[in-house]
Amino acid sequence: MLRLIYSSEIIRPAESDEIHYVVRGRSFLRYMVRKIVGTLIDVGKGRLSPDDIPQIFELRDRSRSGPTVPPEGLYLVALDYPDPTDSLASSSSRRRSVHQP
Repeated sequence: MLRLIYSSEIIRPAESDEIHYVVRGRSFLRYMVRKIVGTLIDVGKGRLSPDDIPQIFELRDRSRSGPTVPPEGLYLVALDYPDPTDSLASSSSRRRSVHQP
């Protein structure tokens, strides 16, 4: 079963040559966002079909995806961290339930 923990969206500001890729996730691998952007560019250029994307994930073969784009123009905008007190409360309640017979 494939569980989606990442989401992305493409934003094209009016009257601009820029395309904004917004990628959200719980964690990222090295060059992952650069690879996602390269793949989306290939879809936009018609080199890949949007229908090819699930197959690329299924095959787990990064060579089938788009290129790793250079880092110029890609930048980190924000990091969102969960409230640490929420995770402490939930983990302590789990621990209590595990130790109870």
